[in-house]
Amino acid sequence: MRRAYLDVLVHAAWGTWDRQPMLCTSFAHRVYNAIAAKCLELRCTPFAVGGVSDHVHLLAALHATVPLATLIQEVKGVSSHLVTHELGRMGLFKWQGGYAAFSVSRSDLEKVRAYVLNQAAHHSSGQAFEAWEPEPAQAGLAESGAT
Repeated sequence: MRRAYLDVLVHAAWGTWDRQPMLCTSFAHRVYNAIAAKCLELRCTPFAVGGVSDHVHLLAALHATVPLATLIQEVKGVSSHLVTHELGRMGLFKWQGGYAAFSVSRSDLEKVRAYVLNQAAHHSSGQAFEAWEPEPAQAGLAESGAT
């Protein structure tokens, strides 16, 4: 092959610091848009970004030149900067240092996409899939270094 070929889909999730409910619905869509825009800047395809007040989910395809840890560090950094500097939110906003990440098969893409986009409904109905949710204990498993 003349070029690298990569078809790696990743479902990642991470929480706010101490899982505090810091993502207000009034600006969450701007945070999600910033995450998607950073993915595109890194040449990673964002399929879905969603979440609730204390965590975010991202479903994206990695680019051949972008390691998962770099993607997470960059999207966490840009979204944290948006909340603290551009939106001028009072108080300290930061993400937990860790994240959870799962590989996704092409055949499950739409199912996982629907899950990410419908986080509020899943959590309000008690039907969130625990294995895909960032628990405080899970969040420390993979350290991204971003806040």
